[in-house]
Amino acid sequence: NSGLTEGEHCTVCGTVTIPQETIPETGHSLVKDTPVAPSCTNSGLTEGEHCTVCGTVTIPQETIPETGHSLVKDTPVAPSCTNSGLTEGEHCTVCGTVTIPQETIPETGHVFGEWTTATEPTCTEKGTETRSCHCGEVENREISAIGHDFEDSFTVDVEPTLEFTGSKSRHCKACDEKTDITEIPKLTPSVDSSEMFSDIPRDAWYKKSVDFAVSKGYMNGIGGGKFSPDGVMTRAMVVTVLYRIEGEPEVSGNVPFTDIEADWYRNAVAWAYQNAIVKGTSDTKFSPDGEITREQLATILYRYASFKGYDTSTTASLDSFPDADSTSSWALDAMKWAYAEGLITGASKGGKILLDPLGIASRSQVATIFMRFDTKKR
Repeated sequence: NSGLTEGEHCTVCGTVTIPQETIPETGHSLVKDTPVAPSCTNSGLTEGEHCTVCGTVTIPQETIPETGHSLVKDTPVAPSCTNSGLTEGEHCTVCGTVTIPQETIPETGHVFGEWTTATEPTCTEKGTETRSCHCGEVENREISAIGHDFEDSFTVDVEPTLEFTGSKSRHCKACDEKTDITEIPKLTPSVDSSEMFSDIPRDAWYKKSVDFAVSKGYMNGIGGGKFSPDGVMTRAMVVTVLYRIEGEPEVSGNVPFTDIEADWYRNAVAWAYQNAIVKGTSDTKFSPDGEITREQLATILYRYASFKGYDTSTTASLDSFPDADSTSSWALDAMKWAYAEGLITGASKGGKILLDPLGIASRSQVATIFMRFDTKKR
């Protein structure tokens, strides 16, 4: 609309003294009305226009209807043995509104198959069983040992002696293990040397040894109801004892010794010489009546043990004996072996414990050494 300038007129007669002049209209001062995008649940507006001075709407804003939700399905998750699952759901991809919520499905728990043997049990060791779930989970448990199935009869492993107990065992039919070991009591001498010989006191330290040697038939008395426990042992006597232990095998062939005169030791000397258990005191002499020393006895037993195939590798130092240096070089290995095996021990002389390798072995000492050897040889 146009405007007017200021004028002037008479209010009585109406005469215009200053006429009003027309002022042209200014025109609108237009601005854009911001459009509003529609959402899933709310309508929008188109772009409009209006005058900022008079407010006249030159382009009205029109309503744009809401778009509505753009729905997608939420993938269901099957429950597992140990994890929960979800039901199918639904939500709008535009605004995120959940139209169908997913519900939790509890885990199913393991469903195991049949037990199968993983490790077979043995007589003494437990076994294991295993079973699996379809998910791969494995469960294990122990199987009790089956126990031994022993043979009915025992086998004697160590013969009892007068001095030591023996042992017997049974094999298990399943594992062939030598078990069920049972002690065999010491032997009761079949003879009482104190009754047989007037020179064997009942409280003598060597009585059990003499009982053993006589009951085994290894040694006899010297006649007149005497054993002579302190009497010397000759070379012929020692080889005769070994010959008897061996069961008195038949002997053939000659020996180079010219001093073998008595029949009672002839075969024993020949057997011991032919099997490298003894040597002569010279190329032609055996010296059957020669007194046996402790180192000679140890050497003969050492050779006999080798002849029998026994383990002779055991050894011990002799340094604890002050007279160890008096041992002959040829007897050193045998003395170390005999001491280690407990066949020969120290001898008390002059308040000292000596090895006494050159000392003469008495009959009672030899009986004791042979009783020890009878046990050790096994």
